[in-house]
Amino acid sequence: MRYVRLLLFPFSLLYHLVTHLRNWFYDNHFFKSFDLEVATISVGNITVGGTGKTPVVEYLIRLRKEHNKIVTLSRGYKRKTNGFILAGKEDDAKTIGDEPFQYFNKFNNEIGVSVCEDRLFAIPHILSSLPETDLILLDDAYQHRKIKPTCNILLTDYNKPFYNDMLLPAGNLRESKNNANRADVIIVTKCPDELGEEEIKRIDNSISRYSRRNVPAFFMNIQYGIPVPVFNNKSDSCEKVILVISSSCALRFAYARLARLRSIASTSELL
Repeated sequence: MRYVRLLLFPFSLLYHLVTHLRNWFYDNHFFKSFDLEVATISVGNITVGGTGKTPVVEYLIRLRKEHNKIVTLSRGYKRKTNGFILAGKEDDAKTIGDEPFQYFNKFNNEIGVSVCEDRLFAIPHILSSLPETDLILLDDAYQHRKIKPTCNILLTDYNKPFYNDMLLPAGNLRESKNNANRADVIIVTKCPDELGEEEIKRIDNSISRYSRRNVPAFFMNIQYGIPVPVFNNKSDSCEKVILVISSSCALRFAYARLARLRSIASTSELL
């Protein structure tokens, strides 16, 4: 893998040139970033792959839903529709995407859930449909610079921090590490429970090399709740259950199964 990354490094330089020019145009006001009258919080990252955006958005919803009229705005990744949609009872993951549908199911009428490829285009539609809206959560919008958010939250995975990565395609960065300086808050996600003070300080120092001065860094992990029974009583149970697991889990299961078979074979030979 290391040698493949080295071979791809020249393409990363080209990618860096393109992304650097785009950000330079925004930073120097050749491209317009719009300040909105309504408060906006952007939650995103500078790496491809999951960094825990959905749990953070849900945390912000729970934190502010008693105080604000919230609407989430996502692109609606992998949905089968186009344009602006304000989620309703007739919508599902196919029409608005997986994460927005999850927000809609969990919070129902407590918040509004919307999707649109062009977030700036979507804002007037949100305010027209839900005029009481006073907080919009921009999901995965760190690179969407047409809107200047009230607060820009950057997430980075504890296991794959952005400061140790390289630009695409040699690495996983969507843009240069230096663009962490746009963040108002940085959250290190998926941290282990036993994270110590010395390691926190080390990570904080690494982040501060790229962030603005005095930008706070927070450390977060996910704690799962008590499992809830699928069936209330035996009469509701099914005779057949289909289990779907990821390829990595399947591979680990296969290795464990193979080791178990070898152990049994060795024991049989001894007998």
